[in-house]
Amino acid sequence: MVSKKAIIIGGVAGVPLLLLVCLLCFAFIPQTGQFRATFLGRCRELGGTSQDCENILSVFQQTYEGKKRIDFSEENYQPFFDRFPFTHPCYRTMLWSGTEDLVTKFTEKTNSFYTLDKTSVRKLMKTLKWCGMEGHKGTYTYFCEIANQNPMKAYWTAASARFAKYACDKVTVMLDGERKEPYHPNSMFRKVELPSLRSPPDVWQLKVVLVTQTNRSFISFAQESVRQGITQHFKK
Repeated sequence: MVSKKAIIIGGVAGVPLLLLVCLLCFAFIPQTGQFRATFLGRCRELGGTSQDCENILSVFQQTYEGKKRIDFSEENYQPFFDRFPFTHPCYRTMLWSGTEDLVTKFTEKTNSFYTLDKTSVRKLMKTLKWCGMEGHKGTYTYFCEIANQNPMKAYWTAASARFAKYACDKVTVMLDGERKEPYHPNSMFRKVELPSLRSPPDVWQLKVVLVTQTNRSFISFAQESVRQGITQHFKK
């Protein structure tokens, strides 16, 4: 005869398994309706008409619907990005790494600089999750980032690269000097944005605003930007 204690222990042990099963179920259930409502709502807030927003959503969904979540190409988003060309003054471009909160507060108080956060491609997709499933229609929102090169990472990588390529003249970057490596080797700025900056005469100076003190990581940073023919101006 099974004791009550054994039943309780068995029941408690089964809870994690049940949660895992539930999560796996959600992973295979598309969340198209919720994603669609949020996307269209933001699109209209940005000034798009209902018809325009429907068309834009259709273009966006075609980039990932029915496709694998792994080895996702950044080029898939080209038709979508073509709908949102950057229009801010290219010489007021500001990049950042590790200073998102500070940069956001700074740019909210002044129109002197423009970050990716101020663009439609960022405002439209910020905080959203999305991916497809091979052979199936719909937008899925669970386990979308399980692979390294997934639809979401591909989107933000492509957006950051395009934003950096748009920059001209003097470009400003704000780095976190409290980090051991302000110029972190795995940051989006280091891996994507800096290599995407155009060479002189399009971009001829990179102004670095360091929130605190500098450190050795700037040696490699200065060397790499010099290779591109861009001079640096450091400012604490």
